[in-house]
Amino acid sequence: MKPTPYETNPYKAPPKIKGPLRHPSQDHSLGIVALVFGILALTLGCCCWTHIPFGLTAVICGILGLSKARNAGQNDGMALAGLICGAVALVLYTGWAIFGIIFNFGAGGM
Repeated sequence: MKPTPYETNPYKAPPKIKGPLRHPSQDHSLGIVALVFGILALTLGCCCWTHIPFGLTAVICGILGLSKARNAGQNDGMALAGLICGAVALVLYTGWAIFGIIFNFGAGGM
């Protein structure tokens, strides 16, 4: 087996690499924020309309995280999961609240 130039001369500089080097920056902070707030919106959303700020935060951070991850060519799973959880919580709990208010008026409440 023929030795490589690095084995014969350890002080020789490595060859130049042509083209840009792509180092993924593994910055998933928006995806993590979206996922955390999406889970909070689903679990704590039934308490005093907290699903609105948690859900909106999850949806906004999820959209921003998706665009950032897709532009960088990275995995966008956490951002997508946070976006889905936040949107489901917003639709589910808002619909549930409207349904409850309508039936409360129909039953002679308030």
